[in-house]
Amino acid sequence: MIFEENCVILYTTCDSSEGCVLECYQGIYLYTDLDGTLLDDEKNVSDTNLQAIRRLLDGGGHFGIATGRPLYHLDRQLERLPVDAPCILCNGAAIYDFGAARYLARFPLPKRAALDVICQMRALLPEISIQIFCEAAIFEVNPQQDDTLFEIWDNLPRVRIAPELVTQPWHKIIFCHHGAVLDRTVPKLRIPEGLIAYRSEETYFELLAVSKGGALAQLRQALPDMRTLLTIGDYENDLDLVRCGDIGAAPRNAIANVLAAADLTVKDNNQNAIADLLERTVFSNHFGKDENYELPKL
Repeated sequence: MIFEENCVILYTTCDSSEGCVLECYQGIYLYTDLDGTLLDDEKNVSDTNLQAIRRLLDGGGHFGIATGRPLYHLDRQLERLPVDAPCILCNGAAIYDFGAARYLARFPLPKRAALDVICQMRALLPEISIQIFCEAAIFEVNPQQDDTLFEIWDNLPRVRIAPELVTQPWHKIIFCHHGAVLDRTVPKLRIPEGLIAYRSEETYFELLAVSKGGALAQLRQALPDMRTLLTIGDYENDLDLVRCGDIGAAPRNAIANVLAAADLTVKDNNQNAIADLLERTVFSNHFGKDENYELPKL
């Protein structure tokens, strides 16, 4: 029986009729979005997904998240998640190492260019909710905002202040309004060069300096042991994430352009999307793209 020389951690599965099988997943990284992908509609992580992630890690693979959430909005999810790889936060604005409890990189918005977009949006929608996300707080920067609009990130520290007075680095900006209003308004904006803008939910329009995929591409350069990268996400803010994977997947509930960009469509977020992805790729011994291999259809 031959094993890879660099395989340090092995995962063993046993079947009474076939004996034991040793699985080596070293060098395989999985990065997943949270909301609409790993989490079900009730914002829970299923036991089936957790078992599949632990099997990947037990075999020497690695697991990280790529989420739009800031660090201070992840406590509940991280209680159950066996994260062992640096993670992408704030839709690409930061890379954080939970093991070391420190930021590895931040990609702040250029304030002058971001202020230009804030001014444009306020001129078009004087009542819009505008929130600047920083490391330790959220700043509400439109004094005319309609407080009956959607609330973002309840129970988090928030400060109402003029944007020019927010001296901390700006991780990202969320503009919040009804989806139909954003549909009409966003095409009218002039986004300065160097900024990334997209819808992260129906009611959210976000502004960043780096996308999830852009941050993960930079992180990959710092992880020389990464042999194969699997990525999965469901919404517009996940498009670059899906594209940057060696295998980029989308759950069946993903929006149309993410499904079109994905190499593989898996079960939806309420049916163990992550377990399905791992079963149909890593656990079936297909770790990357091969022109002679046809990925299994859902």
